[in-house]
This record gives sequence, structure tokens and C-alpha cells, in this order.
Amino acid sequence: PLAATLAGLLKIKPVLKIDASCDGKIDVFDKIRTFNKAVERVVKELKDRGVDDSYNIWVAHSNGMEHALLTKEKLQEAFPNHQIEIVPLVSVISVHTGIDCIGIQAFKKI
Repeated sequence: PLAATLAGLLKIKPVLKIDASCDGKIDVFDKIRTFNKAVERVVKELKDRGVDDSYNIWVAHSNGMEHALLTKEKLQEAFPNHQIEIVPLVSVISVHTGIDCIGIQAFKKI
């Protein structure tokens, strides 16, 4: 709680990831000073990983529709041919992250 309070005061946004390299566990990907820069960092990572028109992109949120809409807007600028969906974040994640958490998911279309 103390670390989270200090990070909040300093406007540090932890960027977490879960993928094959984490063995299914959530891991810290980066720590960034503002929300907008955090989204920009994730957009860069998606591009570096080769996300293209063959992927679906979702923005999940825990009672943070305002940030979800901003995130969708930034993603739409970076990936103009995608239909980006906004969905609620599952409650088990929200319990750990708190409200106003944003998750970005990119999955290869089947």
C-alpha cells in the first residue's frame, strides 16, 4: 500500500504484461510517469510484436470508461483498420488492480 501511494503521488503507472514469456503470471513490463505515455509505450510494443490487420484488439477496463475511450482513440490512430472493442475487465483482475485499470489485449484472429 505504501509503494502504491507513493507511485500515485509521483503519477507512476505500472505497465504489466502476461504472455508466454511470463509462464502465465503477471509481470512488470515497464513503469511510466503518465497514463498517455503508458498507452504510447503499449502501442509501440504492439507494433514491435507485429500486430497488424490479422489481430483483434480489445480495451478492457475496471469502471474506467473515460480512460478506456482515450485508450481506444490512441489505438485507433495507431491501428486505423482495426475495429477496437471496449469490454469490462473481469472482476478477479479488478480486485487486484483497483478501479480505473485498463487492459489492452491483442489476439491473432482465428
